[in-house]
Amino acid sequence: MLVSGYRRRPLLRGGPTRGSLAPLGHHPTPPSPAPTWSSICATNTPEEIRFIARLAGRSVEDVLRQLQEAGLGTMPGMAAEILVEEVRRILCPEKLTTGEWVEVTRAAHRVGLRTTATIMYGHVETPWHRLQHLEVVRNLQRETGGFTEFVLLPFQVEHNTLGKYFGIRRPLTPEDSLRFTAYCRLYFGADSPNIQTSWVKLGPAGVAESRRWGANDFGGTLMEKLLTRMNGANHGQNPEPQEIEAVIRSVGRTPKERDTVYRPVVSRPRDHELGLVKSGARS
Repeated sequence: MLVSGYRRRPLLRGGPTRGSLAPLGHHPTPPSPAPTWSSICATNTPEEIRFIARLAGRSVEDVLRQLQEAGLGTMPGMAAEILVEEVRRILCPEKLTTGEWVEVTRAAHRVGLRTTATIMYGHVETPWHRLQHLEVVRNLQRETGGFTEFVLLPFQVEHNTLGKYFGIRRPLTPEDSLRFTAYCRLYFGADSPNIQTSWVKLGPAGVAESRRWGANDFGGTLMEKLLTRMNGANHGQNPEPQEIEAVIRSVGRTPKERDTVYRPVVSRPRDHELGLVKSGARS
């Protein structure tokens, strides 16, 4: 399960010592038994982890370990954008630097948290900047082996202030994204066997076609991806698993469901259990 987004006062409560961390809504009652199916909580990007650590006056590693104890299982590698400082000064000057992103991610891998790595491309960067970004990710992957997948996120220009400010009028074409997908597959090779393209941004048909260009991961169902839709994408609403499977089969591939760390999903709530849940919600 991926939880994305946060408030400016995340996970911080006064406690016995100044700056102690506690999950929102924390209480001393023991947690309910774990569900019988696989469930991994993935939340808090490197940017958010850095913010929490600074606000709490704690080290990044301390924060990560305490979040682990509270249930954090993996970490999304967002806030990467383009990991080149001359681009970040234009694109996201308020966010953490390339070095800080690498250090937070390295710390996550060190404490045993797997993470994704992402790239947002198609804005003010050049092909050379993209290559530098890939090099940062590959070097860290060779050092730690902690990335589960590399996620390609094309920039959405249609209703985006950044696009208007820099005069980015031409959105990336599907062919642009497909060629870059193939390049990433060749660049990473066995270092990053999993490459995910975004159906929210490319659409199901575009992501299905990317299977032929080196991607092997369709991504998840997502309840809603409002931010991407606000910036001009026409996708982002919760598809049914059967729809995803049908799209994958349409390009001659066999769908295989996996969890966050790429273990095959072999058990889940039985249909009649889900039916009871839905019936109880209606009554």
